[in-house]
Formats: sequence, structure tokens, C-alpha cells
Amino acid sequence: MVESSPCVSDGVVYIGSRDDYLYAINCSDGTLKWRYKTDFWIYLSSPCVSDGVVYVGSCDHYLNAINCSTGTLKWKYKTGSWVYSSPCIAVGIVYVGSDDYYLYAIETYINTGYSSNKSTSYIPSKSFSISPNPFSSRLSLSLPSSGAIYSLTGQLIMKLDKGKHSLDTSSWKQGVYIIKTGKECKRVVKVR
Repeated sequence: MVESSPCVSDGVVYIGSRDDYLYAINCSDGTLKWRYKTDFWIYLSSPCVSDGVVYVGSCDHYLNAINCSTGTLKWKYKTGSWVYSSPCIAVGIVYVGSDDYYLYAIETYINTGYSSNKSTSYIPSKSFSISPNPFSSRLSLSLPSSGAIYSLTGQLIMKLDKGKHSLDTSSWKQGVYIIKTGKECKRVVKVR
């Protein structure tokens, strides 16, 4: 059963499945390029590709970094629980939420292939959905319920009503912000 969304990069579709595999499928003819086995389901976590590496979370508690060409593991990072949020890449940092209530920021170096630094932020709710959408001067949102924007340190930036918003972010500090709506929906956005 497939419950994650696909990611397409350089003519290849990447998609995770509850059969524990991440699949790489050629767009041109639908043939299998490779498949990578995790130790448990890939559930809801949608792959993200950056610099020849595909990142995906798994219910085995790991964020996996897999070589796009070969399908071999470059590195994996263990969190405290299931990883069914989708990773987001920005400026060499992979952001991913875990069911352990933490948001992880893992710095990666392509030349070594290993994570070298990690920071975490405690978020008091279990569900994350992370959108890789860097923005510069304006942020457009459509919220299903009232919400708020927080810094990674937990500082409240602003409260938001349900509905459509177009926010001027030109005075905001460069960095990552968390958008919370209701109890279960979260997005992470990056200000350049």
C-alpha cells in the first residue's frame, strides 16, 4: 500500500510504500531503477531529492539518505520514534519531524556523506507535514483553522485567523518558521 506522495527528479519517480521499500522508477518507461529496503513501513513520508541524494523517513525511526544513482544508503539518522513527516531540504540542512515530538535539523556534507551536526526543537504535538517552500518577501497561506507562526525556538511570531493570508516577511529574520494550524497540521517554511 502506498500512502506517501511521489517525488520526481531528473526523470525518476521516487515513492515509499508500506512494504518497507523506497522505489525509484524511470519516468520514460515505468521500469524499476532500484528499490531500497527500510526496516519498517514508509508511511506518509514523501521523498525529497537534493544534490543526488533522496531523503525519506520510515516507521523504523530513521531518516534515510539514499544515493539517487545507485540506491545505496549514504547515511541514516535515528530519531526517537516513527518518522512519517516529509523531509525538507534548505541550504544543506534536512528538516524532518518525528513522532517523538521533535523537529530535527540535520546538517549534511556531500563530500563525506554523513550527518555531522544535529539540533532539535520540541514541538508539543505529534504530527508534522513539512513543505519545502523557501520564500523571500511574501508568504501566502490558506489555513483550514486558526493558527500561529513560531520560530524554531518556540517564540510566537504572529497569530492567524482561519482563511487566506498574504504576509510581508521582509522584516523577518532569515531562518526557519513553523506554521501550526489546529492540533495536528504543521508546516515548516524557510525565509531566505
